[in-house]
Amino acid sequence: MEYKIVTPMMLWQDFNPTRDPLEVTMLGVKSTDAYVAKDLTFTVESTFDGKIRAYARVVVQKDKVAPTVVFIPTGEAPVKKTEFFDILINAGFNVITVDYGGETYKKEFFTVYPKSLAYCNFAQNRKNIYEPTEAVKSPWFTWIKVIRRAITLAFEEPNVDKNKLALLGYIEGGQLAWQTAGIDGRVNAVIPVGASGYVEYFNRNKYEQVGTTQFSDERECWLAGISTQAYAKMVMCPVYYVAGTNSTYADMDRVSDLFALVPSKKKYMSFSVGTNNSIASSNFIGAVNWAKLFLSDSDAEMYQPVLKTYVSDGKLYASVTDISGFKKVEIFYALDELNPSFRSWSRCKSVTTLENSEVLAAILPRAESKLLFAYATVTYDNGVVLSTAEHLLDLKNVKLAAYDNESRAESRFVYTDKTSTQAFSVENYNPVVNENIIKVKSGPDGLKGVTITEGKLCTYNVSPPSSRHDGDYLLQMCVYCPAPREIEIILYTAENGSTKYSHKVQLTGAAKKWQRIKLLRTDFKSEEHKQLKSWREVKKMKIKNAETVLFNNILWI
Repeated sequence: MEYKIVTPMMLWQDFNPTRDPLEVTMLGVKSTDAYVAKDLTFTVESTFDGKIRAYARVVVQKDKVAPTVVFIPTGEAPVKKTEFFDILINAGFNVITVDYGGETYKKEFFTVYPKSLAYCNFAQNRKNIYEPTEAVKSPWFTWIKVIRRAITLAFEEPNVDKNKLALLGYIEGGQLAWQTAGIDGRVNAVIPVGASGYVEYFNRNKYEQVGTTQFSDERECWLAGISTQAYAKMVMCPVYYVAGTNSTYADMDRVSDLFALVPSKKKYMSFSVGTNNSIASSNFIGAVNWAKLFLSDSDAEMYQPVLKTYVSDGKLYASVTDISGFKKVEIFYALDELNPSFRSWSRCKSVTTLENSEVLAAILPRAESKLLFAYATVTYDNGVVLSTAEHLLDLKNVKLAAYDNESRAESRFVYTDKTSTQAFSVENYNPVVNENIIKVKSGPDGLKGVTITEGKLCTYNVSPPSSRHDGDYLLQMCVYCPAPREIEIILYTAENGSTKYSHKVQLTGAAKKWQRIKLLRTDFKSEEHKQLKSWREVKKMKIKNAETVLFNNILWI
């Protein structure tokens, strides 16, 4: 079969997002002192067997023209009031949320596709959305149409400032934000969340030496017409990319590759340390402040901070430059792990601000470490939060005299009430997580434990010490829960990209008493009922149903 390369410009040359009437049908209206909210459907386009009728929720500031954020959620997420809705409204934005993912039991209202476009229903086709096909037959082509028509819908609202429109997309919606910003000149700013493109490299670590990747002709054609990279090459508006450092969907190591393709002179990144597909609320608020700045002033500009490393007197330092007017600088580093979704990030304990707007911190790697990954996050006086690009240092090429001599001896401790909770993060299904979800509270006998108020408790700091044979270890933890409950402990390895092994534990709920749990390697089984082979293969631990449960003295014995 002969495959023909179709570029985005070729693919979109016959589509006019403003030509046809929207045929809006109002489903409901709600008015408050601050805003007017409308649920409605509109026509995206007509096909031989019907019309695409998209569902959207339009929330506009009351009695004033305002900048607008078009929010593009994940494919399966229902259109609903999100946890960051109030932040955007209070910041003075209109918010228009559009569904493109189509029918699923999770949604009360959704976009309806004709039978000929049934493959655009995300939930029914999620396994195939990245499979190569002709660009014109890809669901992404139709989904981008939905977003472009939603912009047309926004522009018919009298309270929408047509010169101040931003796209905010999450996961798959983030890829659509990149694509739409690349092809539609009406977009004034774009904020992709957890979407870094290069999906064809899922489960292929950038820095692993596995040879050159060869793609089929069919895949190459798909990449040319549909991939995020193809559209990133045409993005001229300001860009604020934000994602979790440990995202399983957005590869941190490839963000700089994507940015190198973007012609916009105003492109910035922000990393949420330790989070997976959610981002911390501080990063989201930073994105909102960035959007306010760059939409209100077309000449607005900020310098992207830069991190470099150097060695002085045998000691390794990280230096952050191109910064001014900042409140806080945090420098993070991780060692050796090639899979970015499994990295255990540490924060430099102390940073020094030099007179020339430079921030410096010493980094003490372990003597046996081979690779160092580092980046910095800068919080500015104007509320914007920017991160440097990730920096990779081959430690074999530098001569050091100063190492972390304590971590090896302490490595059998995952967590005690004497250590920081920095190693923990939270996973849930929300785009934004509040940093205050992780708490330290007092339990029986005056001992304190780490807990969360919602979501799942995660840590990437789970490797046992190397001083003993793998089979000699047990994983022990002390747990306090005042009422009986079942928790599930899930361990992840890098097999086949990521494989999980789980074990359920019954908590007795003994009043005023810590419960000691000892776990064998053989307790953990995969979905195929295979036992965990080795503790040393474990990259991540996640505890489900951990809300309000206290955990202390998590250690290897």
